[in-house]
Formats: sequence, structure tokens, C-alpha cells
Amino acid sequence: SNPIQPTYDKLMGNKTSKNLIIVANSTDTFYGADGNYSIDPFINSSSSEGPTDDGRVKPDIAGMGTGLISSYFITEDANTNDNYARSTGTSMSAPNVAGTLILLQELHYNTHNSFLKNYELKNLIIHTAYDPSTTSTGPDPIYGWGVLNAESSAKMIIDKNSGEIIFDQLIL
Repeated sequence: SNPIQPTYDKLMGNKTSKNLIIVANSTDTFYGADGNYSIDPFINSSSSEGPTDDGRVKPDIAGMGTGLISSYFITEDANTNDNYARSTGTSMSAPNVAGTLILLQELHYNTHNSFLKNYELKNLIIHTAYDPSTTSTGPDPIYGWGVLNAESSAKMIIDKNSGEIIFDQLIL
């Protein structure tokens, strides 16, 4: 690949798709006693970075994928089970984000008796993402729109009928 900017633009193939949610691998975010962020997450060095060659923001969102404990296949021995290992990568952050999106869909269904359309869900998470103080304000080619913030997304769903939030109108 011929990057448009050195050290960035490491995305190839389907990672540049417009309609997919591309997930970066970040560390966990730590909260202080007051509930505010006390230690910002950082992007793992193995995570791909954007932007796309045509300048679109990619990745779209960052999610915790560094040092997660997950089930792990070790042996086919039928007497061996409950195997877990600590893993790192977008193979951890993408399922983490996907699981959160399913829970957000469930919340929307339980609250509003309908599911969000794909673009509504993507817009919801990118516009409620936490923008780490270690980056410039707004989207960037490392964090995308920021780190997934399930709490802010859930509050937005709950407050949807306040008249201040537009989900299903496209402005062209």
C-alpha cells in the first residue's frame, strides 16, 4: 500500500468499506471515584489506522481489545474444559463492540418497540463516543470518532423521545 501519510493509512481491503463499523483496539478506560475518566485509553500499536485513501475517517470506533480474558481452545481432550487466556487484538475489540451494539439494540427495542436501522446505530455510537484527551478534538485516523461509550449511547436511546434527538430523518 502507498500511504497518503507516513505511519498512518494502514487499512486495506474490506477495512475501508463505507457501511461496515471498523473497530480499533484500545486499552481499557479507567474511572476515578467521581465517575469521570481518570486514565485515558490508548490504541494498541498492532491496531490498524486510517484514514482511507479518499480521506474518510477509519476506524469508526475504538473498543477495548487489549488484555481481555476470553475462552481459549487448547486441546481436543473431552476431559479438559474451562480454558481461558488473555488475548489482545481487534479480534477481541470487534466482538466486544458487537456485543455492546446488540445490547443497545435490545435496549432500543425494549424502550421504543423497534430496532435501530444500521445507519442509526452507527451514528449513535460515533456521536456518543468518548474522545480521549490525548488526541485532537474530533475524529482522527487512530481512534476514529473515539472510544465506544455504552453508557452515553444508552442514555441517548432512553432520551430519544425528548424532541431534541433525531434518529430517522436523513438530511441531504
